[in-house]
Amino acid sequence: MHGVMLVTGGKKMSQKLNNRYAKRPAKVRGDNGLTVGDWFPTMMVALFRGAHGQSQGGITGTTDYGAYSIVVAGTYKDVDDDQGDTIYYSGPGSQTNKDPNNLANRDAVGYLQRSVTTRNPVRVLRSAKSSSSSAHAPSVGLRYDGLYHVVRQEQPFKQNGQGGLYTRYVLQRLPGQESLASIQARSPSPQQVADYHRIWDLWPIRED
Repeated sequence: MHGVMLVTGGKKMSQKLNNRYAKRPAKVRGDNGLTVGDWFPTMMVALFRGAHGQSQGGITGTTDYGAYSIVVAGTYKDVDDDQGDTIYYSGPGSQTNKDPNNLANRDAVGYLQRSVTTRNPVRVLRSAKSSSSSAHAPSVGLRYDGLYHVVRQEQPFKQNGQGGLYTRYVLQRLPGQESLASIQARSPSPQQVADYHRIWDLWPIRED
């Protein structure tokens, strides 16, 4: 995994960026040099490649620009709805929030709200963690599936299974890109799947 290394702290092992190599900045408009269908074995590798700006969080953005990228993951299968070219996306904390009056992680939700106004394109990555709830997720790792616009915020707000307040944003895939069906047919490739399993044979530290 170029640019990423395994470090040991006591009995715990984790991934971190290798400072010997330059990381591509993630807060860049558009595809940031990526090709639709690019595949990453872990979030840390996606961070190194500039596909996403965090090793764990689902949204990268700023208050001025809005969202640069999001990760669609099965963690939020009870509140999100991935229909492929259209995504109903709730943002971090929506599934676990217990507050009936306030949204969780307002900063991240604010990036999505800002994107409704700016209409700036958002990179969408899908994680294999969503494979149980999304027919569009890769079999392993993460995959860059192209650019989307955040077209609107759903109204009214909703409540999750714990009574917590959440809201969803509707993302629409931009036209003129390789179809999701075509991407899924080739990415990840059989070699990439084999490499993924080989990585975890050598580095037994998975992302929760």
